Order: sequence, then C-alpha cells, then structure tokens
Amino acid sequence: MTANKGGKWKSESADDAEGLIVLIADLHRLGIVTLTLDPSDDGTGGQPCTLLDLGALAEKLRGRKQ
Repeated sequence: MTANKGGKWKSESADDAEGLIVLIADLHRLGIVTLTLDPSDDGTGGQPCTLLDLGALAEKLRGRKQ
C-alpha cells in the first residue's frame, strides 16, 4: 500500500466485516477478481487472494461479531 497510495484508504477502512464487504463490492465493480497480499514494493511476490477468499473472511468476521 505504501508504493500504491491510491487504494490505501479503502484497504484501511476494511477493518471489520462491513468495511470488508464494501471493499469487495468496490473491487468487483472495478472488475478485479484477484489481488495480491503483501507484495514487494515493485509489485512482485506476495500471496494471491480472490474476492471469494475475502468474502469467506468477511463471513468469518461477521460470525465473531454475533
């Protein structure tokens, strides 16, 4: 996020299930289906993550809240 500040505020706002769902919706609207977690500053490396993975995480977070 440091190297690409444009999306930093959106990822920082996804600190709970509701914020994560909003982020997933924005990424879906933009046609993004996969993103990379913790890439190097040059964009290489990191762990691929799909929107389905993020959705599962949101469900898990939502379950903890109840």
